[in-house]
Amino acid sequence: MDPEERTFSHRAHLTKHQRLPRSYKEVEKILKDVKACKGNVKSLLNNSRLRGSVLKKVYALSVNVLRKRHLLDKIIQNTQLLEREQLLREDLAEILVYELIFGKGLPGESRPVAAVKKYRLKILDAYQEAIKFDSLSLEDLLTIPRYVRINTLRISVSDVVNNLTNAKYRHIQYGPETSEDE
Repeated sequence: MDPEERTFSHRAHLTKHQRLPRSYKEVEKILKDVKACKGNVKSLLNNSRLRGSVLKKVYALSVNVLRKRHLLDKIIQNTQLLEREQLLREDLAEILVYELIFGKGLPGESRPVAAVKKYRLKILDAYQEAIKFDSLSLEDLLTIPRYVRINTLRISVSDVVNNLTNAKYRHIQYGPETSEDE
């Protein structure tokens, strides 16, 4: 068989700029596992093979995406990004939208990055709209506690709950049947 007659059915090798950065893939795995309640970010990263600067980058990006998840979901829903781009997965879309709005921009020209870049103006408009029409400002989103530890030697739990309710906080008790949307 001549070498010219051979045909290969594999894809051409992608250059560095055409591939999705490794850190984004790792963050996507972490977000998926955190949402599936397989652990928290720190424990999942400690069990991974990541080390050094990549570990720090993945940790920072994971925590920041989780911190702004509700805002990112609202932006993705308003722009209908997942419906328009079938290749884009939900967790990856959150990462890329976060990087577009709050990060240093989107590196490379991979398919998911190109898809998000195509909707850049719509995403930025949806972000401005979400901040403008939302009752919570960006500063408020950064100061909302996820949980509260109470020193019951100094104050009772019911007093703390009443004080927080008066300050316009919601009390959510998590149990085995509690959904992620609450």
